[in-house]
Amino acid sequence: MKQKIDKIDNSLLYLLEEDSRLSATRLADKLGIPRTTVVHRLKKLIDNKIIKKFTIVRNHETLGDDIIAFVLVSFDNSKKLTQKKVANAISFVEGVEAVYIISGEYDILVKVRATSEKIIGDIVVDKIHSIEGVSKTLTLSCFFTIKE
Repeated sequence: MKQKIDKIDNSLLYLLEEDSRLSATRLADKLGIPRTTVVHRLKKLIDNKIIKKFTIVRNHETLGDDIIAFVLVSFDNSKKLTQKKVANAISFVEGVEAVYIISGEYDILVKVRATSEKIIGDIVVDKIHSIEGVSKTLTLSCFFTIKE
């Protein structure tokens, strides 16, 4: 069931997306509301599953794994596998960061991250292509990330 949130909850989510380490006191200061209200609203957002989890965002440039490619995958339905099973198998490949089932000429979109284009190539050629149900791929190199 879809849930609606008000302007304060939306602002709270925005602040947490920018920096999830902000304390309830700091969030309250930024929003101009009491700290207890922030704590109550956070609990409600978590309980209602609007906030799925608190996590970190890696600095991939510092880590050196900042080479990104998007791989479009065609699904071969003659293999008696479902598209979801093939997508799930792809999701376990090291270096695969995200997998989406899409519509259009291709069936699956894969985001791959590595330390070099060669490693991206190895992931696509040696690993993704070896998965049963993958018929062809098209790899798109990413030059710049504007927003993630």
